[in-house]
Amino acid sequence: SIHNINNQIYIVSKNGLFTFDRNSIRKIPVKELDGIILSSEAVDDHIYLGVYQRGIFVVDTEGNVRKKYDRITDGINIGVVCSMQNDLKRKRIWIGTDGDGLCILDSLGIRLFDLGTTANLPNTVTDIYRDPFQNIYAGSSINGIYCIRPETVSFYSEHELPCRIVTSICHDGTDVWVGTDG
Repeated sequence: SIHNINNQIYIVSKNGLFTFDRNSIRKIPVKELDGIILSSEAVDDHIYLGVYQRGIFVVDTEGNVRKKYDRITDGINIGVVCSMQNDLKRKRIWIGTDGDGLCILDSLGIRLFDLGTTANLPNTVTDIYRDPFQNIYAGSSINGIYCIRPETVSFYSEHELPCRIVTSICHDGTDVWVGTDG
C-alpha cells in the first residue's frame, strides 16, 4: 500500500513501514511489530497496520505504536485483516477479516457489521471498496462481491462471479471493476 500523509509518501509492505522522498526509500522501525503486514490504511496522521495473527497496530509517521487492537478484541477475531477502507464521512474504518467477515472500527471500538437484513456475508472479506456514492463493496473468498448501503444499513445486492475469490475492487465513475483470482 502507498499512503500520502502531509505530502510525504509512506509505503507499507509485508516487511514493514517505509518512507520515500523521491530519491531513496528508508525503513521506519515500528517498535513491538513482529509479524507480516497484510493490509493498511491511513487516517489523519496515523497508519493502521493489519498484522497477521497479531491484530491492528495504529502507528504514527515515526513508527511509534499509538494503539493496538489485539487479535481477539471484544470477541471479534481480527487475527487476519485482509483489507481496510477509511470512511471519513462516517468516522470509521471498514475492516475485512478472515474469520469474522466485515467489521467496523470507530470510536466505539471494533464490532461486526450488522446488515440488518437476512443477507449473510461470508466470514472472509478479501477486499473492501467505498465508491463515490458511499456504497461499500465487500469482496469475498467464496461468494463474489456484495454491495452494502451503510446509510440505511441495508444489503444492496450480491453478484456471483465465475471465479469467486475477489482480489481487488475499483470504480471508474460509471462501473465497478472487480479483479478475481483466476
